[in-house]
Amino acid sequence: MWNIITSALGLVTGALSNYLEYKVRKTEAKREATIKQIEKSAEADAQTLNNHKDSWKDEYITLVVTLPWVLTFIIALAFPGYLPAITNAWEVINTIVPAWFSNLFTALSLAIVGARMFEKYLFRSR
Repeated sequence: MWNIITSALGLVTGALSNYLEYKVRKTEAKREATIKQIEKSAEADAQTLNNHKDSWKDEYITLVVTLPWVLTFIIALAFPGYLPAITNAWEVINTIVPAWFSNLFTALSLAIVGARMFEKYLFRSR
C-alpha cells in the first residue's frame, strides 16, 4: 500500500515539475523574443539616425511646407491692415488645394513628431 502511495506521489510531483519547467521555458522564450524585438527596433532607429545625420532634405521640406503659415502669422502680427487680404488668400487656397495641402501638412507633422512614436501610443493595446 505504501508503495502505491509513494509511486502516485512520484508521478504527481514529476508531472508538476515538468509543468513548472515548461512554464519557465515559455516565459524565458517570451522574454528573449521581446528582447530581440527591442534590439531590432533599436538597431533600426540607429540606422535611420545614421542615414539622416548629414541630410537637410527633411528640414528643407519642413521649411517649404510650413513657410506659408509662419509668414501669414508674422505678416498678420506686423501689419494688421493686411489681415483681410491674408484671410482672402487662405480662403482661395482652401477652395483650390484643400486636400493635398492639408494632407501634406498632416503627414509632415507626423513625420516631424515621429510616426513610430505615434504608432507606439496609438496601437499600444495590440
